[in-house]
Amino acid sequence: MFEKLKKVIEAGKRHYEADPTQFNDPIAFQTEWSLLSRSRSIYGIVEVDSDRVEFRITWEMILYNVLSFNIYCILFISLLVLKYKDILIKYEYLALPLLVVGNLVTLACTLYFCRLPVVFDKRRGYFWKGSNEFFNEEVGADYVKLERIHALQLIIAIHKAEKGGFCYSYELNLVLDTGARINVVHHGNKYRIQKDARVLSKFLGVPLWEVTIKS
Repeated sequence: MFEKLKKVIEAGKRHYEADPTQFNDPIAFQTEWSLLSRSRSIYGIVEVDSDRVEFRITWEMILYNVLSFNIYCILFISLLVLKYKDILIKYEYLALPLLVVGNLVTLACTLYFCRLPVVFDKRRGYFWKGSNEFFNEEVGADYVKLERIHALQLIIAIHKAEKGGFCYSYELNLVLDTGARINVVHHGNKYRIQKDARVLSKFLGVPLWEVTIKS
């Protein structure tokens, strides 16, 4: 019985470990299978034309940030009212203006920090992130020649949350012909990033390597 349980546990561990052999490609063994970072952003792929696709900020990201701000505001105000019962009555005229200003600042920050394009352009022959479109080499910190892209790497990472339970990260990376990686986007929606990854895989004509890991 204990041997059977041990096998089940080991099988569960292997399920969340990247196995490069499944891709039948020597480059997969030269590639790291961990997250490049844990930042969270939501971009959606847009097919501009047959020779260009971009990842752009989505309304889902904007709504998420604005709602998060409002939830934190409500919690903060609730705690203040519990501790200082007369504070809401005394300063109630400030609540609405502060809430409006806070929402506008949150919206502006979201649009500003996520404004830079993530582009795949066949006419230029390059992938790049940001506003710089001058490429001195085939591979840079935030750009690469399209012909150097060997595969796409989609990592679904499971993290243990600080307050119990689990949370998830979704990351899409480029795998170059050297095994090196360049991050494309992070995401908060599993099904959206899977769909976008398939679109990009077809556009580039490279395979999609998807794994689920624990980190």
